[in-house]
Amino acid sequence: MTDVSPSGFRSTRDIAATPERVWEVLTTPSAFATWFGTDAVDVPLDRLTWRAVAGAPWSAQMVLPGGATIDWEGEMLTVDATSILSFTITDDASLEQRDTVTFELAGTDPNGCSLTLSQTGGGLDADGYAQAAAGWAGFVDVIERLAAG
Repeated sequence: MTDVSPSGFRSTRDIAATPERVWEVLTTPSAFATWFGTDAVDVPLDRLTWRAVAGAPWSAQMVLPGGATIDWEGEMLTVDATSILSFTITDDASLEQRDTVTFELAGTDPNGCSLTLSQTGGGLDADGYAQAAAGWAGFVDVIERLAAG
């Protein structure tokens, strides 16, 4: 289920993996490179800085088919192992505005968890957040696949 508004989106998905396993997929640099790139683009590890430490900067470069790139950056905000990971995000470092992405994990049974993902901040309009929600859903598809493996 996904709720979209002019200030952001929020979606929840049940995943057949423990919060600990999903956390590992969210926070390990090589796993991040896989899920943030999905099967469509490359996120080279030598162009990635990803440490789940509050206050740490992060950056990643997506290499699109055809060679164009998108440079992402932000700062880790909340890092509460196996429950909350939030960070700021932008693909335009020249702008001061940063949205906040938050992953919330909660155990649902001995081998499952609920993953709630939100992006807020007002950097997009409602249509932009609907598109962002669809893009993040693709990331969550890969997170789910990696966590199950």
